[in-house]
Amino acid sequence: MSVNVLLVDDDAGFRKAVRRLSERENNFNLVGEAENGEQALRLDHELRPEIIFMDITMPRLNGLEATRRIKARRPDVKVIILSVHEEEAYRRAATESGADGFVLKKTILTDLNSTMRRAAHANA
Repeated sequence: MSVNVLLVDDDAGFRKAVRRLSERENNFNLVGEAENGEQALRLDHELRPEIIFMDITMPRLNGLEATRRIKARRPDVKVIILSVHEEEAYRRAATESGADGFVLKKTILTDLNSTMRRAAHANA
């Protein structure tokens, strides 16, 4: 069974790397990409993904605020915050925004399949 995923990150190179990796995986379907929180809100509404990978720091609307708005509208969607920051303060902010998980970007690039499985089973 394939899981529909929305990827939200302002780094086009990172999105491209995840897209390439996702093409080799059968476990999920990358249904859309957004480069800021405003686009994430729109695409979440249009595509209704089961999982959203959301960067924290983006222009126009940051990932934490986008997560708050998405989870208020669709509490069943799994939102996994992506970050290069390992500090506990970022993890705490992600939890406070309603995110279901926190993943370091370097982890998703090295083991996408495992990251996807953890995201699919994340609990709020």
